[in-house]
Amino acid sequence: MPHNDLMPMQDMGFRNLILLDRGCDPVTHGYDYVPVKSLDELNTMLGI
Repeated sequence: MPHNDLMPMQDMGFRNLILLDRGCDPVTHGYDYVPVKSLDELNTMLGI
């Protein structure tokens, strides 16, 4: 589940989280992250 990676990151103080939604895990809401469907979408968000 994706929240297993996001929970420790949230606990360590990381606040700008991105979840690469590959469709194999359910999207868990409740953590401050932005889901993206592809790395191309992430690159566009970052202006790369």
